[in-house]
Amino acid sequence: MVPITVITWQLGVLSSEDFEKVICPIQIKDEVLASLKEEYKGVYYLSTCQRVILVFPTIFSNRRRAYIDYAKLIGVNSEEIKQPDIFTGREALNYLAETINGLNSVVIGEHQIQGQFKTAYLECSPYMNKSLKFIVQQILQVGKKVRERSFLKKWQISTIEFVEKMIKEKLQRANSIGVIGTGKMGKGVIKFFKEKYSNLIVYTSTEEREGEMLEGLEIQPLTDLKKHEVLISATSKVGLIDLAFIEENQLTYPLVIVDLGMPRNCHSSVFELPNLELFDMEGLVHKSKKENKDESLQNIYSIIEQKLERLEKKYLKHQNSPNIISLRNELLTEAETRKEEFLSGQLDEKTFDQFINKLTHISQKHLEKVLL
Repeated sequence: MVPITVITWQLGVLSSEDFEKVICPIQIKDEVLASLKEEYKGVYYLSTCQRVILVFPTIFSNRRRAYIDYAKLIGVNSEEIKQPDIFTGREALNYLAETINGLNSVVIGEHQIQGQFKTAYLECSPYMNKSLKFIVQQILQVGKKVRERSFLKKWQISTIEFVEKMIKEKLQRANSIGVIGTGKMGKGVIKFFKEKYSNLIVYTSTEEREGEMLEGLEIQPLTDLKKHEVLISATSKVGLIDLAFIEENQLTYPLVIVDLGMPRNCHSSVFELPNLELFDMEGLVHKSKKENKDESLQNIYSIIEQKLERLEKKYLKHQNSPNIISLRNELLTEAETRKEEFLSGQLDEKTFDQFINKLTHISQKHLEKVLL
C-alpha cells in the first residue's frame, strides 16, 4: 500500500460560508505548510474555488489529528465546521486521480484542474519530501495519460463555459454585461465572453488598475458602475455585494448576478432580494451534479484503475531501488573482505572473481523481479 493520506473539503458538501473558513489565508500559507512539514515530514496543499486538499506521505493512526492541527494553524475551530473527507492508501490515490481528471469538479471533465494541480506542486515543492513528490508527479502523469486515452481530451469545457450554458438566454437578452474583477478568474471571464458578447464592461475596486487595458477593454472604476442586466463578480473581496452596495448603485431593476468569487463576493443579505437572480459556486456545484451522470464515464474509471495499478508498482520500485543498490554494494564489499577465506579452499582466484562479477552485475530488472 502506498503510504498516503488525503484530507479534503469540497464546496457543495460544505456551505460557502464554512468552505471559506478552511481555505488557508495566503498571508500565512508558507508558515502553515512549514509547520505541517515539520510535523508530518511533508505536505501538498491545493486550494481552488471548489475544494481544499491536503496530502501527507503517511497513514495516520489517528485520522483526525492532521486536520485538527491544520485548523488550529489557520485559526479555525475544527468543531464548528463539518469534518473533511479523509482517504488513505489506494482510496486516496483514486480520489486524487479522479479529481485531476475533473470527475469531482463543478463541470465534469473540466481541464483547468490539471494546471491547478501542477501549480500547487511547484508552490509546495519546498514542503514535500521525496516520497510525496514522487506520488504527486505520478498523479500528474495519470491525469495526462487518462485524458489522452479517453474522450476527456476533446471535452475542453471550463467553469466559465458552464456558467454561460446556465445563463445563455439571459446573456443574449442583456443590453450590457458587467464584470467585476481583473484577477485570474475575471480575466478568464472577459477573455471567453468578449468573443461572443460585445457589450462587456469591466470594473475594478483597485484604484491603481483604473484605466488599464484588459483583453482589449479599458478597466473602469467600480464607483462608476453602470446599469447591467447581468453582473458577474469574480474578485477576492469577501461580501463585496451587500445591501449597501445594492442601494448605492441603485440595483433594484431585474438583475442576474453570477458570483464566481472565492471567498464569496455576495453577502447573504442580498440572497432574498426581489428582482434579483443569483448564481453562486455552491449552486453551480449542485446543478452540475444533476446534469452530469453519464455512463460513458465508466470507461474513464477503468483507465484510472489501470494507471493506478502501475503507479503502485512504480512506487514500490522507487522505494526499494536504493535498497537493491545497497545490497549489491554490500555483497561486493563482503566478497572483497573475505576473498582470502574463499581462496583458501578449492576455489581459484579467477573462478572467484568471475563468480563475484556475475553476482554484482545481475540486472536491476532481474533483482526487482526476484526480490519484489
